[in-house]
Amino acid sequence: AGITPDSFFYFLDTVSERVNLFFTVSSEKKAEKAVEYAEERFQEIKEMVSKNKTKEIAETTARYKESLELATREAQKIKETEKMETILEAVSKKVTEHQEELDKIKANLDKRLSDFDFNFFAGNRSF
Repeated sequence: AGITPDSFFYFLDTVSERVNLFFTVSSEKKAEKAVEYAEERFQEIKEMVSKNKTKEIAETTARYKESLELATREAQKIKETEKMETILEAVSKKVTEHQEELDKIKANLDKRLSDFDFNFFAGNRSF
């Protein structure tokens, strides 16, 4: 799983991603990387849930949302409609898959975490 949000060295992981995005010029490539990073954040959220790390869950959830929002913004800049739609569909599919999986996880959580809001995009289905 690599470096997880509860590691002292986690900042190195996120800094390297930000630097990588900064030097990525193409909106298409930037959107694709953002989707990839969102998937990484989702896996980290699941890992933090399994460890009952509520602070890290909240922080990683924020990073997850940022990655999906970046992917959407960058995809909307792509001039070729087909490529733009493909990336936006990928983002939408990921959100749906992740929400379904998190709903299952939430159903199995102990009371301490059950009040955490896993509905990332409740009321905001623009993805």
